[in-house]
Amino acid sequence: MKTVMSLVLLSLLLCSQASFGEDFLGVPMMEGGKDVIRSEDRVTATYEMSMDQAVNFYRKVLENEQDVKFRERNGKTLIEDQSSRPWHSIRLIEGDSGTVKVVITGDRWTWILGTLVLRFFGVFMVLLVLYLAMEVSGRVLSRLDRREAAAATK
Repeated sequence: MKTVMSLVLLSLLLCSQASFGEDFLGVPMMEGGKDVIRSEDRVTATYEMSMDQAVNFYRKVLENEQDVKFRERNGKTLIEDQSSRPWHSIRLIEGDSGTVKVVITGDRWTWILGTLVLRFFGVFMVLLVLYLAMEVSGRVLSRLDRREAAAATK
């Protein structure tokens, strides 16, 4: 009985490791890639395939996901998550001789807090500009009103 339980536990451990090897922060990774950099919140891997094959793979994998945006610029494709998934972006960069570099990054608290701080101060900058514009226009209009009142009394 102990050997059967040991075999079951060993097989479960091996199967779970195999399933996590193809997934990073909830994003399936293509098979056959060579890891360049791997950390807790970032994976960079290169693949021997065309850019179209890599883009088609991620379009197919993420077709049912909402709030995922595909942007293409200068031979690069950026896939961004606009919701609360653990990953932030997938960058596909076309390399030399039919290779594609895939960079998957996770959300970082520094990025999240940085954007919130920029938005916070951005709102106050817009309000300050509006206040100054209203102040200037108010003074101009009150001077014009005084001139008209002075001209009407003469």
